[in-house]
Order: sequence, then C-alpha cells, then structure tokens
Amino acid sequence: MILAERHPTPGQISVLPDGRCMSASTRGKVLHSSLESGAFYDPWVPEYLTVKYGRGRPIAWEPREVIMELPMGLGCWEGCINFVDREGDIHLFGMRFLKWPEDREDPKLHEQRTDVYHVVSRDGGATWEGPVRIDYGEEFTAAIMNVLHLPNGRIVLPLEYFDVERAVGKYVSKSCYSDDGGRTWGHDSTHLPVESGGQHSHSGAVEPVVAELDGGRVWMLIRTQLGCFYESFSDDGRIWSPPEPSRFKGSSSPGEALRLRDGRLLFVWTNGIGPPFASDMLSEWVDYPTESWCRQVFNVAVSHDNGATWRGYREIVRTVGHEADGARVGYPRFAELPEGDVLVQFGHHSGGERAECQYVYVDPDRLDETSDREDFDNGLAGWSFTGATAVQTVTLDEEHALRLQGDGNGLLGAERNFPFAVCGRLSFEMRRDESSAGVDLVLDETYWDPRDRRRNGAIDISLDAELVPSDAWVPVTVSWNVAEQAADLSVGDRQRRIPIEHAPLGICYLTFYGQTADAESGATLVRRLEAVVED
Repeated sequence: MILAERHPTPGQISVLPDGRCMSASTRGKVLHSSLESGAFYDPWVPEYLTVKYGRGRPIAWEPREVIMELPMGLGCWEGCINFVDREGDIHLFGMRFLKWPEDREDPKLHEQRTDVYHVVSRDGGATWEGPVRIDYGEEFTAAIMNVLHLPNGRIVLPLEYFDVERAVGKYVSKSCYSDDGGRTWGHDSTHLPVESGGQHSHSGAVEPVVAELDGGRVWMLIRTQLGCFYESFSDDGRIWSPPEPSRFKGSSSPGEALRLRDGRLLFVWTNGIGPPFASDMLSEWVDYPTESWCRQVFNVAVSHDNGATWRGYREIVRTVGHEADGARVGYPRFAELPEGDVLVQFGHHSGGERAECQYVYVDPDRLDETSDREDFDNGLAGWSFTGATAVQTVTLDEEHALRLQGDGNGLLGAERNFPFAVCGRLSFEMRRDESSAGVDLVLDETYWDPRDRRRNGAIDISLDAELVPSDAWVPVTVSWNVAEQAADLSVGDRQRRIPIEHAPLGICYLTFYGQTADAESGATLVRRLEAVVED
C-alpha cells in the first residue's frame, strides 16, 4: 500500500537548477467563468502572467510575483505548462482562447480559435521574453500537457487540435518543434488521428504526452475513448508512427510520462475503465454509455528496459470512501526532485467549478515492490469503499480485520490495489457469520468504482455459504497465471480451477462485494491479507 499525503499547490510544478520549485499561472480571466459572465468578450479586462517560487518539503511557497502584463483583448489567456530545458532555461507554454463556439458539441468551421503562446527566461527567472505566438498550423486546441528537450537540442511540444470536418474522433494529435531554444518553431509534423469517441467535443486523439527513450527516440501516449491509451514513436519528434493501442488500459483521462535521470520510465494515469461513463456526464453524450470517464484514482508504473516491460501499477491517489460523491482527480504531471523521488501534481475536483491543485511525493523504488500485506493497522486508508457502516475495520482476537456487512443502503464494496502481477498469489483468512450471505471477490488489471458491481472482472469468485463454512477462520488463496488463462482457488481444504476472462496483462486490483443489497444481521471478516508477485 502506498499512502501518499496530499499537499496544495498553486499549479503545475517545475524544479529549477538552483533547487527551487516554481509554478506559473495567469490571473485576470478564467475561461468558463468568463464565458458565463461575459468577461471573455470584454477587451479591457487586464490579465497577468505570474509565478510563485518555493522550497522545502512540503513546499513553502513565497508570495506570487507578476512577471508581465499580457496584451489585452477579446478572449482569455490560460496557462501555464512550466518546463526547464537541459540548458537551464525556463519555458512557459499556454493558450490564448480567442473564439468560443455557441455550441461546444457542434462547432462550425472557423467558429473557435486558440493561439499557443511561449514565454522564456534565459537567466533563471530574472527577466522574461515574450509572449510569442507559436503557429501550430491549426485553429483550435484545448490542452498542452508536457514538453520534452531531446539530447540533440530539439524541443518537442505535443498538442491536440480540433478538426471540425472529421466524422469520428474530432481531435487529432501532432507536435511542434524548435531547434533554437524556442526562438522559432516548426509544425510540419505527422498528424495522428484515432477514430474514437464518435463526434462529441472530447473525441479522438486527445492530450498527447511525450517521453524520451534510449537513443533520443520519442514515445507519445495519447488519451482516447477506447478504454486504453494509444502510442506513437518518433526518431526526431517530427515524423511519427501511426497510433496503435498501448498496453495501458484507462478511461478518457490524460496521463503523463517521464524519463528519470537514471533512465527509468514512469507513467502515471487513471487505471480504470468503469463508471462514471460519458452518458452519465452530459445529456449530449447519451449515445456513449460505455465510454469510461473514471477519475477516482491515479496509478504509477515503472519500466527498467525502455518500456518493454512494466511493474508497479501502484495506486497513489484514491477518492471513493474518503471524499464526497463526485470527487475526482485528473491531469497529472511529474517533476523529478534532486533527491531522486518524484512529485506528482494533479487537479482535484471536490464538487466546485474549478479544480484545486494538489501534489504528492512518490518514491520510484517502491514501484518495484513484489508484495503487499494488509493487517488493517491503518484502517481503510488504502481502500476505496462504500457506505458509512457497511465496510469497517474492527479488532477481533487481538488482530485488526476488515468487517463487511450489508447495511441496506446500497451495494457493499471494498477495493484495494497491489503490485501488478502476471503470475501472483492473493491469500487471506475469512470468517463468515452464519447469518451472513458471504461476499464475492473480483480480481482484475484495472480499477472499477466499488459502488458499482463489476461484471467483467478477470477473476470472479463467489465466497458464499456453500463454499465457506461459518463461525471459523478459513484460509483462502487465489493463485493465477494470466498466460495460462486460469487461476487456482483454495478455500480451506476445497480446491477449484477458475478461468481468467477478458485477457488481462496482469492482475493488480481486488474487490470484495456484498452478495445482497439488503441489511445483514451477520458479517464477513477478512484478516492477514497479502498479495505476492510470482512472475
């Protein structure tokens, strides 16, 4: 279990050569609120580009500094993505929204426009150049996720653009590049469409991110609506391979990739494919009931071999059971710290219109752990769970245990992440009261909101009264090998062979579900839970 304490931040964080942290943002107008208030169309509202610096752990932020007043006019300045290149120059990238369509779901040709701007400091933040418009060859983009400086000096800026005329998958990914430190930019890169998401406003190849591979090659990961990220590769950051499905399953939510100084690759994303779905989000998206918009967790994976294999898939942020319904997280970004660990910054919605920004510290070495033991000493801190009373921890026989008892207020569910395993073993002891119906156990590669009974799990087991005797602690073990598409279940002295469904690449999530939505007079208890990688 990784328990990462959250801290507030003014925005995306970069680490400067002198060890300070920096975050930049605009002040004046905010896109959606300015559209509602009419300020978007008022050319006399002043807007500013600001920075904050900080040190320490957690970061102690200094007062905000205004580094420039932005040109006034119609629209809204938004940003920024902060980036420090190999020479120590500080780059800021953002967007200036100039036109917004009357109907976001059905924009007309030339009805929307966004400029991309660039600001740079070549003296550690003492002075700033810009803003300068980057011509990306298109009319509208809505997100910039990260930037990459290659060993040969080229700066690669991945982005999306909206193609009104595309029938399916409106957004297309591409890249801009600079060979002179950001003074001039090219945009004649490969266009990377993905036919996904139908025609709605968030469809297609959305919010690409890039990371460096061995030999200066570039890896691009693209958010789609197909239940996984797509990937593309380039030798120069300009000419790209056709997008294809990557190994990383996920919802319609962006991720972030990073190459550490020691050559390891990290990827952070929402490893979930369940509810809520697009049809739950907007009435205009009623035709997309299977497009996942799950944003309740973040996971991090590590590769030691240039992306050939991956470990970890460890959950670093969770919301269900810990926050109000509707809480969600999104838009993660990495920053590698001088000490060797990484900072993951992200947006956090607790129900308000505008997300607050938070960050957590993650030790990449922990992603190589091959076991996870849960004795419930930290209560439910490492779990996503339902209800105020259905899922609890108790002390019995001088040990902590998980208590599962339907309270009549909906489905009982308790979910936990453990190290990703192609071959693995889950073991625990279970005690079922005679008046308890027992529980179901579902194992899978991805997260699924425990408030919804998953029906497409890789391994689905009923631990009911027929299988589990009452009023005694019974050892339960599940061992799996996804290559063999089968798992072995042991409950006391009973053995069963269980098929593995839906072709997972590995297993890293377990969920206990109640077998009835009614209130139960008895409980099912779980203790001494351990998951072990046996690859």
